[in-house]
Formats: sequence, C-alpha cells, structure tokens
Amino acid sequence: MSIAALNWAMQQTGISPEAKLLLLLLADNGAPDLDLGEIDDGELAARAEMTVDSVRVYVQELVDQGLLWAQFHGSGNGLLHYELLFAAKGA
Repeated sequence: MSIAALNWAMQQTGISPEAKLLLLLLADNGAPDLDLGEIDDGELAARAEMTVDSVRVYVQELVDQGLLWAQFHGSGNGLLHYELLFAAKGA
C-alpha cells in the first residue's frame, strides 16, 4: 500500500463510483514504492462486492480514462496485473 497512491485515487473525479472503489482497492493493494500490483480478479470482486464481469467492466473504464494500465491473465477468475498511472490526472 502507498499513502500517495491512496491519496491520488481519492482525488480522481469523472469516473463512476464503482470504478473509484476499484481504484482505491488497487491503490491499497499495490507495491508501496512501485505503484504496480497484481491481484486475483475473483478476490478483487469479493472485496468490491461485485461480480468478476463487473470488475472487468470498471477496470476497463479506468484504463479508458488513462488512470490504469491493466492486463488480465486467464478468463473468469484470472490474475490482474496493473500499474496506477499517476501522471494521467491530478498527480
């Protein structure tokens, strides 16, 4: 977890509440110094109390907004590799 990443995630506007929740969860999950992380998308879905399909939709929203680089490995419950893109908005 990175306090800077969490603060950055909190400041983001113009995204859906569901996408913001995922952004906060990903910021909390990431490596402290690298803003990189990986998490099982089923675990992320459980933490966010949404389906895996919904996680994938809202992760794509974050990618489309330029806030996140993300790559899923596997279908269904797969592994999500990601990087928070601080320079995109409000860094």
